[in-house]
Amino acid sequence: MLVVGICDDDKIWLEESKEIIIKFAQKTKIELQIQCFSNKTQLLGYSGTPLDALFLDIELGNNENGIHLAKRLNTHWNDCKIIYMTNYLYYATEVYDTEHIWFILKSQFEKKIKDVFNRILHDKGKQQEKIVLKDNRKADDVSCTSRYLLFEREKRTTRVVTTWENIRYGINLMIL
Repeated sequence: MLVVGICDDDKIWLEESKEIIIKFAQKTKIELQIQCFSNKTQLLGYSGTPLDALFLDIELGNNENGIHLAKRLNTHWNDCKIIYMTNYLYYATEVYDTEHIWFILKSQFEKKIKDVFNRILHDKGKQQEKIVLKDNRKADDVSCTSRYLLFEREKRTTRVVTTWENIRYGINLMIL
């Protein structure tokens, strides 16, 4: 089951994009749950099932900018795939300051939805590849996607250096 979010301050577009996604999911038999957010506050306050993907408008009204919001989301929801939606092509170069998988003009949304979902599903498949790091004291079930940068043996411990932290494991480290 995919959990997909849509964040747009235009309520008409929010419903229209939701219907396009539902229609596509029914046609392709993709099981999904959709969460709708009409502003940044609602999105940041969300505490339900983690989003696999977020369709994010760039201009959110009240001088809120989806690109700035995405920077924040990239640090908190690192497995959520961001898809930018906009009416304006001139944002195309600005989005590269953030992690995202697609930039789509709203006028092409329905035409491109298949390609976007193929990418979401492809990336989600990569996330499913996991390893287990285990020693006498702890076990960590972790994703194989570029989170681990270095495994280093130091005397009787193994140091695992990740993007976010250094983790030490005892002498009996097993990778399952």
